[in-house]
Amino acid sequence: MTSFMIDKMTGALGLKSPLDRESLKSVNIILKATEDCSSGKWDNVNPHSVSWNASDPSLLLVKVLISDINDNGPRFTRKWFTAGVTRDTQPGEEPVINLMVISGKSLYHLTFPIYRGVPG
Repeated sequence: MTSFMIDKMTGALGLKSPLDRESLKSVNIILKATEDCSSGKWDNVNPHSVSWNASDPSLLLVKVLISDINDNGPRFTRKWFTAGVTRDTQPGEEPVINLMVISGKSLYHLTFPIYRGVPG
């Protein structure tokens, strides 16, 4: 599936369909300059038939980095978490609690340690 297009009048590179950061982090696009583009000869070329060659001046490699919008906000894996520590636990000795958060298709582990004691 090709998500990109080149406007035949302006040469601007644009999107045919939205991209999803959870599915795709980046895309490499190889553009080939040619004088014979008005005949439509290139309209049905297999895009996999052009490979990158740094010494070919008619080729340009474009790397598109896909940013994320918060369409899949983070969710905790449980509604309630409980944690406790003993009185003699030292700061930085061990995590107080480890939590898991899901965002889109990714699972993240969060750790909450004690940095310093509260006088009391």
